[in-house]
Amino acid sequence: MVFTVGICDDNTEQVMLLKQYVESHQSKNEYEIITSSNPVEFWDLVIKTRIQIAFLDIDMDSMDGINLGDKIKSLYKETVIVYVTAHEKYALEAFRVRAFHYLLKPLKKEKFTQVLDEVSVFIRNKNMEKPVKTFPIKTNKKIISLDYSDIYYFEKIHHKIKILHTAGNQENRFLFMGAC
Repeated sequence: MVFTVGICDDNTEQVMLLKQYVESHQSKNEYEIITSSNPVEFWDLVIKTRIQIAFLDIDMDSMDGINLGDKIKSLYKETVIVYVTAHEKYALEAFRVRAFHYLLKPLKKEKFTQVLDEVSVFIRNKNMEKPVKTFPIKTNKKIISLDYSDIYYFEKIHHKIKILHTAGNQENRFLFMGAC
């Protein structure tokens, strides 16, 4: 399984350090990494790329990590968030966002690697627990299956059903299926 990891910290050196930790930990290229030192820019990347793991700083200028974590969770509720910060005082607020872990800077590679392993095992186990449920749709040319988790809503328009869904990195698409 390939995990998409997002790293956001307003300190570029910290972003590069965490990226280096993930890259040095890889075995069999199991991590794709997106990074930014600007939380607003990072949010734009997250909208386009579904991340499974987010390493976020908390104290950032344009958007704090707690708000960024809230936004990520509202879009992808299964994303695992780990806060990496120099401030102990935000710990309770971080866990309100359902953070998986709270790491304090300066961060040692061993501790980071341990948490990354725990997150990876957690996601693998969670994915094994529940099979993906799909919704088959007959279109004019073929039958396709959509993951239930990718369907936002169904809408009846005259005698047709409109389905809004996303599929990972693809743009939002509307599908129409048979008469009602």
